[in-house]
Amino acid sequence: KTLLEGVFQSIEIILYLRRQDQLFVSRRSQRLKEGRMNLKALRKRRFFDFEPILDRWADVFGEDRVKPRLYERDEFPDGDILPDFLAACGLEMTGEFERPGWRNPSLSPRAEIFLQHFFRLRDAQGKTGGWEKRPSAVRYVMQLFPGSGSSLPRKAAKAFYAEYAQSNE
Repeated sequence: KTLLEGVFQSIEIILYLRRQDQLFVSRRSQRLKEGRMNLKALRKRRFFDFEPILDRWADVFGEDRVKPRLYERDEFPDGDILPDFLAACGLEMTGEFERPGWRNPSLSPRAEIFLQHFFRLRDAQGKTGGWEKRPSAVRYVMQLFPGSGSSLPRKAAKAFYAEYAQSNE
C-alpha cells in the first residue's frame, strides 16, 4: 500500500469474481494445461470463499476502496473484459489500447480428458523430461479437440455454488 500511495493519488481495488463452479472449471483447465494432475488441490477453500478475500483487501485499502465485479464473459461487451475494466476505472476504450487477442483459451471437454489420461500415463511411466515441450503439446491437443470449455454437471455446480452462498451475499 505504501508503495502504491507514493505513485497514485487514489487507489481503488477492482476485483473480478467468477461464480465458484465456473472458477473451479477454469482452474482445473489451467492446471491441466500446466501438466499438473493433483486436481484434489483445486478444492482449497481459500480460492472460492470470496468474503475473506474481499476482507483482506478491505483491511489494507478500506472497504470503500474495494470494488468487486462479477466475471461474466457473456455480460461484457463482445465478451471482452477490457472495456468493462476501463469503464470501472472511468476510462474509455480508444485506439491507444493494443488488443493482444485471447492468450488463454479453455480446454474442450475432450481435450481435458485426453490430457488427464496423457499426464497420468506419463507420470505412471516415471517420465520426467520433456516439460519444455508441454506448451506446444497442449496447443496441439487443443487443435485436435477444439471446442468451448467444459462445465460441471448442473447438480454438482449447484452444490458447489451453494457451499459458498453465504459469502456471496
